[in-house]
Amino acid sequence: GGDSNTGIIATSEAFTPALTGNYPVGMVAYWKFDGNLTDELGTYDGVLGAYGSYVNGLIDQGLHGPMACSGPNAARVDNFPNLDSFTIEAWINPACPPGSWQGAITIGKRVETGYYEGIGFMLFTSPSPSGSSDYNFYLEIRDGTNYQSVGSPSTYLCGSWYHVVAIRDRGNTLRLFVNGEEVANVPDNIIGDISNTEPLVFHGLSSGGCGWGMSEETIDEVAVYDRPLSEAEIQRHYQNGLQGWGYEIVTEVWADDDFDASTPGWGYDHFVKIQDGIDAVSGSIVHVADGIYRENIVLKDGVELLGNGSDSTTIDGMNNGSVITANN
Repeated sequence: GGDSNTGIIATSEAFTPALTGNYPVGMVAYWKFDGNLTDELGTYDGVLGAYGSYVNGLIDQGLHGPMACSGPNAARVDNFPNLDSFTIEAWINPACPPGSWQGAITIGKRVETGYYEGIGFMLFTSPSPSGSSDYNFYLEIRDGTNYQSVGSPSTYLCGSWYHVVAIRDRGNTLRLFVNGEEVANVPDNIIGDISNTEPLVFHGLSSGGCGWGMSEETIDEVAVYDRPLSEAEIQRHYQNGLQGWGYEIVTEVWADDDFDASTPGWGYDHFVKIQDGIDAVSGSIVHVADGIYRENIVLKDGVELLGNGSDSTTIDGMNNGSVITANN
């Protein structure tokens, strides 16, 4: 422990993102909607529905659902697994009037039993009030007897992209994040089973007639996980989206105490702290530029720190335990 000047192996600097084809642990499926409904993980490809079409998205193309009755859908994924705890992550662009009507089931897996009802879950995008330019986002869960929802306390203006993350940590909390920040949470009081045999559906219901009129919306970069994402992961994915990047994990990142939010790749593969780079990288290299880094480092297995030598790159633990800890 204590102060330490730790030299790190010399390296040359580069500033090109290195994509891996690897995705976060626990990701079940990921749809980019770039002219198809292919699951990037190769398991849960979708089928375009009566309402679905491809339009300009946040990154390349996105899936569009028009203002229409709730019965049909823009797309569906058959045989999608039931998940007790999960995260739904999506970029959503709700339409302005005259495309604004009533709430849209943006993403859902539920047995339809009536108006806004059914065993399962849905991520809901709703104008407030109906037909307006302002929208709320909700996660709703039902087990056939009990109902629980978490919603954004503030509204969001139509015609813009929003990174929306809905989390169910079963038996603990329901959480909602918008643009990287937690906006609401409630206890998860649903004690019954929400499993069902329905498909996962985008913009609409899996079956049924016109229960109500859904607002128009476009969605992009939709991912589902079998665990709650961390706040750091959510913030990183939000920042990635702002730069036009998806959820792929990089294998090579750069740390420099002179970086800031104006740096290309900020929060994706460029960081001001070494530990942030270690946390973001999947197995390989963290390049460390000249400077004094006042932090304590926890290394992951397979991560290598490369810097500019003991005279130019220093990690100062500030008398706060071990400067570098290796977790294998």
